[in-house]
Amino acid sequence: MKSQDITKPLINTNVFFSFFKEEEVPDDPEEIRGNSESIAMLKRVAKTVSSHLGEGVKVEQACFLPCTDDGVPIIGEIPGVKGCYVATGHSCWGILNGPAT
Repeated sequence: MKSQDITKPLINTNVFFSFFKEEEVPDDPEEIRGNSESIAMLKRVAKTVSSHLGEGVKVEQACFLPCTDDGVPIIGEIPGVKGCYVATGHSCWGILNGPAT
C-alpha cells in the first residue's frame, strides 16, 4: 500500500492537507466517505506545523483522483461513438493539462 501526505499553502491563507491510499473506487460516488482516522491524523499533523492550523477547519471531504494504473492518461475517440472523444486519467494535473489535451 502506498500513501502520501501533501501540504499545499495557497495565497489566500487557506492550507490544504491531504492523504491518500490505494483502495477500490465504489460504483456509487455517494458512497465515498472520508476515513475518520485519516482525518484525525491530518488534524494532528496540521497542529505540529502551526498552532494556528488546528483552528477553523473549513472542509473535510473525500474523493478519488482520476488515474490509470500506468499513470498514462486515456485519450482518444470512444469506440462506437463517432466524433466523441475522451481525455481522462491526468491525476492531479487534470485541471492544468486536461484542457490542453
